[in-house]
Amino acid sequence: MYVLFSVASLIATFFTAKFFVGSSIGVLEFIDIPSLLIILIITVCSLAASNNFRNFNNAFVIAFSKKKQYTAKEMKLAGKAISLFIKVSFATAGLSSVFAAITILNELDDKSKFGPPLAIALCTLFYACIIAVIMLPVKSRIEKKIIENQ
Repeated sequence: MYVLFSVASLIATFFTAKFFVGSSIGVLEFIDIPSLLIILIITVCSLAASNNFRNFNNAFVIAFSKKKQYTAKEMKLAGKAISLFIKVSFATAGLSSVFAAITILNELDDKSKFGPPLAIALCTLFYACIIAVIMLPVKSRIEKKIIENQ
């Protein structure tokens, strides 16, 4: 049910924005596999480096489990791992955007090369926002379970 609401909200946001902007841009223009891979690889490596990968995996089990057999410590660690994942995805998107801005400014002489790097920079920020939209409800569910356990 959670996945259905997340996907529905993303689709509604896309079509609402498309309607108000009045653009003829299709869905495929929002897909940039290298940008998505950069964000995912760096965030997963960050989770592994901080020894939070197991807590991140447990977060989904805890958030969507009907059982209440998890300790407060496990739930807090899972919430921290989700927070780290969101923060690192935004930091990665910011770094990627700065890198793209440097590329744009280096090639400012040729106006035809201005669009693609800027679009890629905005795609990474777009992907970070999508990650946040998906992960924040998971974090909220975990925090709700922590409060219910007290």
